Amino acid sequence: MKPKFCEFTTLAWVASPLIALFWGLPSQAQNCNYFLGKAVGGQNVFVNLCSIERINNRSVNFTYSLENERISSQANCAAWSWTTFPEQAVNYPQSQATEDLMKVVCTAPSFTPGTSLAVVFDPPSNVRNRPNGEVLCTVREFRAIQLQAGMASGREWYPTNACGTPGFIHRSQIRFN
Repeated sequence: MKPKFCEFTTLAWVASPLIALFWGLPSQAQNCNYFLGKAVGGQNVFVNLCSIERINNRSVNFTYSLENERISSQANCAAWSWTTFPEQAVNYPQSQATEDLMKVVCTAPSFTPGTSLAVVFDPPSNVRNRPNGEVLCTVREFRAIQLQAGMASGREWYPTNACGTPGFIHRSQIRFN
């Protein structure tokens, strides 16, 4: 029996421990697969946020999937393309889902255990010095940000260093793994 993915409006994340096992993820990293939409061929596109490994400003290793096919890849952010392995096929975005795949992969920091990656899905979004506090910066593009361990203010606000300094972002502004 093939696992099914949960979809919430146009963006979703995988939440089942059984699916985490299918993807070969450790049990604490069961929510790493982020739904981006449909590829030009109609397949569901997911990116594994926990697989993102920044090599330098230009290259990022990551894993994504088309439906249930898991694909190891490396993004070339300067050329706005990615290469799949072992085929070494070079790909360019051909749908909104694969365009968003590149945005997430090329903006995300490397995944760090004890943190989470979240996607600012409908910018602009403010990052504040404390819940409901002064604005530190505004995230103006669809991109991935790192969330620190723990939550604040009754699960409404998440600690992040998206501005380069500790701050908080409201849960309504992000979708997370």
